[in-house]
Amino acid sequence: MPPPQWGTKGLQTGRLRLAAVTTAEYLLPQLLGPFCDLHPAIDVELVVENRRTLLDRLEQDNDDLTVIMIPPDDARFRVLPFRDSPLVVIAAKGHRFAGKRCRLSQLENDRWLLREPGSGGRLMVEAHFSEKEFTPRSTMSLGSNEAIKHAVAGGLGIAVLSRHALDDSPDVIELQVAGFPLAGQFCFVSREGRRLSPAAEAFLHYAQQAVMA
Repeated sequence: MPPPQWGTKGLQTGRLRLAAVTTAEYLLPQLLGPFCDLHPAIDVELVVENRRTLLDRLEQDNDDLTVIMIPPDDARFRVLPFRDSPLVVIAAKGHRFAGKRCRLSQLENDRWLLREPGSGGRLMVEAHFSEKEFTPRSTMSLGSNEAIKHAVAGGLGIAVLSRHALDDSPDVIELQVAGFPLAGQFCFVSREGRRLSPAAEAFLHYAQQAVMA
């Protein structure tokens, strides 16, 4: 897609409608803050939801751009990968394998804290477990990355989250587990053939350039 054309003073008006998977809430403010400084006249609407809700919004064509980790395999949608999002195993800082290498099988008896069924991160984790023929003895589902981080910090279990979600949490560490990190990736998704608004084109171009810098 060629870069959009606008004046040096930025777009004079417009609305940008974004929808993002919950993990991207840690990344998007880093992009939206400088972008809004460049284009202060643009109104931004940001909806943060789980993957299942985002797929429904895509079907209804509610948003200009959707940010998601596992895009739908559907020719009706245009997919543009733009930022790596490695998934890592996290634990409380006092975990027995803190600072050590370990195998996935050595974590079989830990309680694994997972996102809700259908979330992109959980789908990737379950696919990896299946590939490695690994079945944790105990799991617990939680509805947000923040809930998982707090539970991990409190010693309730271990989890797999995007490295972007860690946010220098002082009581949570990344474990060095063979086979991790998993190669996640954030993508922009929009309707194939849909003409993006100037505001959406400007943000798409800005995000691509920010990632390349």
